Amino acid sequence: MNNLKIFFTPYYKNNPYQKRIIDKFREIEVKIDIAATGTSAFFNTPKLHTADIIHFHWFEPFIKSNSYLKSLFKAMVFLLRLSFFKKNKKYVWTVHNLVNHEKKNVAIDQFFLKYFTKLLDAYFVHNLFTKNKLVNELGIAEEKIFLIPHGNYCEDYSPFLGDKKAFKKDIIKIPEDKFTFTFLGNIRPYKGVLDLISAFKRMNNDNCQLLICGHVTNPKDIQLINKEVLGFSNIHFKPGYVADNEIQGYIKTSDVTVYPYKDILTSGSLILGMSLKSACLVSNVGSMTELIPANCVFKDSDDLVNKMDVLSTKENSEIESLGEANFKKIETNTWLAMATSLNEVYSNLMKSY
Repeated sequence: MNNLKIFFTPYYKNNPYQKRIIDKFREIEVKIDIAATGTSAFFNTPKLHTADIIHFHWFEPFIKSNSYLKSLFKAMVFLLRLSFFKKNKKYVWTVHNLVNHEKKNVAIDQFFLKYFTKLLDAYFVHNLFTKNKLVNELGIAEEKIFLIPHGNYCEDYSPFLGDKKAFKKDIIKIPEDKFTFTFLGNIRPYKGVLDLISAFKRMNNDNCQLLICGHVTNPKDIQLINKEVLGFSNIHFKPGYVADNEIQGYIKTSDVTVYPYKDILTSGSLILGMSLKSACLVSNVGSMTELIPANCVFKDSDDLVNKMDVLSTKENSEIESLGEANFKKIETNTWLAMATSLNEVYSNLMKSY
């Protein structure tokens, strides 16, 4: 059993990514504690001073504020306190993103990273794209960066055994006989939903429909999307969380899941689609091109229209083959393998003492 004292921060109880890693750590008899979020609460976390490893996942909660000056002040205070607090501890970071997704006060994120990275002993990334950005843009030494594939969701959802047409008609409540492109996931500006709607409207195939579903972070975006889809009976917008026991059905009854992101390092939603053997159409950003073949990657809006037109004419067997190939690519990237690799790095880091 690993006796290291390891803390995750920040921790979100509804985040499936963190929950699955911690569950697998438990299987290999590694205990993960949780450090509180927010500067004062973080440093007041019971027994945090005894930590061997503090594993950061996101830094925004420690520096984010409505005011630019407040954010800058919070960033400076957190950095200073982290520096004094470190002593013989090891700081590691899983790089989910380098700046906040909303691109608000990006200069503060960049300022924070300039000094935060000087305190870090190791970086975890899920793809080459992120590793290269760390090396080329932040000047991080390659030997400090560990590429560990994102865990898949192959065993997380019960197999869909129902009738696809009935699920479309009765559960999703959309026409059951149309070729369906689906966007599924949290809806935020950087995910390019409005661009997807615009491209779909330009398609040449009348036997297609677009399904957009997921939690909308900003209520104003609901109004924007509703305005864009008004009058288009083949575009279905269903804001709100999709229940876990229905996710498999939503993906399995879709023909193609679309990821029109404008900016991304790693997409858990894409891993989910691939895990459920979905044919995936992705934008040419971030790490997605490392996972998806070129014939399912679009470079601009015209290319997106063309790719959707081509996919919508394929036979069911061809669409299924695309999904099977996606599944095979990530099938062996388990959460257990991920936890085991992380633990190995933790142990090696502490051997230097």
